[in-house]
Amino acid sequence: MNSFPKNIDDQVPDSATQEIEQDMDDRYDHRSDSDRIKSTDLRKIRLTLWQIGKIRRSGEAHRRERAADLERIKMVYAPQVEGGQ
Repeated sequence: MNSFPKNIDDQVPDSATQEIEQDMDDRYDHRSDSDRIKSTDLRKIRLTLWQIGKIRRSGEAHRRERAADLERIKMVYAPQVEGGQ
């Protein structure tokens, strides 16, 4: 028998799901995944302002994730404060 839950969304809190969906909205848009470049395609690709904006938003989302990860790492590995001296 498989021990994995049938629907992973039942296991994840709503706030975490919303946060993940927001990050995915900033980083990836599945609707723009229709054009594939082949190795035989010799045309030069020109970026539109919309594509440049999408790349910028993706980079900003990555920087926000990295900053949040660093803050969490600082909390986990911070020296313990001795109390009651």
